[in-house]
Amino acid sequence: MAAHARRLRRARPGRRAAEPRGERTHSCGGGAPSAIRRRVDLGPLLARGSHHARRAGDRRWRGKRGRLPAEDARRRLGGLRRRRPGDVAAAVFRAMERPQPLAALLRDCVATLVHNDLRGANLGLVPGRTVVLDWGLAGSGPPELDFAWYVFVNGWRIDAAREQLIDDFKRAEGDLHDPRALELSWIAQLCWHGPLLAHELVEASEEKRERARAELAWWVARVRAALELL
Repeated sequence: MAAHARRLRRARPGRRAAEPRGERTHSCGGGAPSAIRRRVDLGPLLARGSHHARRAGDRRWRGKRGRLPAEDARRRLGGLRRRRPGDVAAAVFRAMERPQPLAALLRDCVATLVHNDLRGANLGLVPGRTVVLDWGLAGSGPPELDFAWYVFVNGWRIDAAREQLIDDFKRAEGDLHDPRALELSWIAQLCWHGPLLAHELVEASEEKRERARAELAWWVARVRAALELL
């Protein structure tokens, strides 16, 4: 990890997204996935949401960390099950109840350092570089997992279609992009944020419920297209 951090510090800021470079190294033991160290300028990707990234904090999420009480989580997930098309619901709930197969597929993808919470309050743009705060949840995994969370938590705040954000991400990754990892990440992300959508669908204002319905429809379509990988 320390070596990775040194490489990140040495990476030149402002590299064009159309010219990504990476160094592939393969680990030696335990069948662990290949590691990849990326030097990619995320500025063009994050710039679409820069108005949000510069905010001092995201009030929506303050004070809401921690586990949901078990009965509350079950109630929220039950509401989501009633609103999600059956094929996607069945697959997602299977993955939530037995995550090992999906986790194994993701583990086989090329891994790198992932932040795990690329919400707007943790992102900032300064001339020539991107600043990422709060690395308390950082770990190893496919970078597509980071991007899937970024799309969920920031997508509705950004004045661009989600498909445009996906195109930005693919351009930033260049020949390092792994379409399979991205498809698997859509599934994993819906498993993780499903309870949040369920809460919006059953307990929020009508404005939030309308947005949650549109959000759910987009994610269902993405996950349905990826189900053949399971």
